[in-house]
Amino acid sequence: MRRGRPFGFGSQGHDSDTFLESLDHIELVCPPGRGDLIMENLSAHDPPEVNEWFEEHSRWTQHLTPEHASWLNQIEGWFSILDRPIPARGALT
Repeated sequence: MRRGRPFGFGSQGHDSDTFLESLDHIELVCPPGRGDLIMENLSAHDPPEVNEWFEEHSRWTQHLTPEHASWLNQIEGWFSILDRPIPARGALT
């Protein structure tokens, strides 16, 4: 059974050019084979040049979450955990 593994990296912008750079990076670092990219319904994720990228890189399938459905976006749960306050004198393992 194959299991997805989350990974991430930061960027300064949230536009389609920055997203295309991210897609090129993903293409380079991921092993060969089919892949699924699940993305929120951000306008930078669906312009013509991004759709062309997916046509040129047919191993990837693009999945957009429905608008106004952040509860379906799994990364929101990760961000929620990372955003929780850390106890001042807690024992962290």
